[in-house]
Amino acid sequence: MNYNSIARIAFWLSVKGSIILLFSFAPQSAYGNNSYHLEECYQKAAQRYRVNPYLLKAIAQVESSERANATNVNQHPTKTTEDIGLMQINSIWLPQLKPYGINREKLFNPCLNAHIGAWILAQQIQKYGNTWYAIGAYHSRTPELNSKYSKKVQQKLRNMGAIS
Repeated sequence: MNYNSIARIAFWLSVKGSIILLFSFAPQSAYGNNSYHLEECYQKAAQRYRVNPYLLKAIAQVESSERANATNVNQHPTKTTEDIGLMQINSIWLPQLKPYGINREKLFNPCLNAHIGAWILAQQIQKYGNTWYAIGAYHSRTPELNSKYSKKVQQKLRNMGAIS
């Protein structure tokens, strides 16, 4: 079963009040963690949100080792959040995603998760420019954590041969 033969669900997401792009996703059963299908998801998400597909793959490797079912609980002094799925989408995004029918369970769909990750990354790039800081901001805007994270992503990109 290929991407085009699967029923699609479309949502509109906005960035800074303007409609950015339409995206669709396939059921998790169609993708699982199959490497070929993940590559197709990265390509489609990257194309829709105008980010580099190698960058999405590198972020997924850093975040979850490309595991669609990955979760991580974050204990903060005033709150607890959870990172969900392939791109480890933080639960802080759930209120923004809810109007589009996206809940915690749907974030375990790796293709949908890649699209949401690309959408979040595109927002960081729009805000901070095409910089390593923007890539680090996918994870944290705290300078030390941002720098550490962007270096991990850089290393993954080097390992892929995407940068030298």
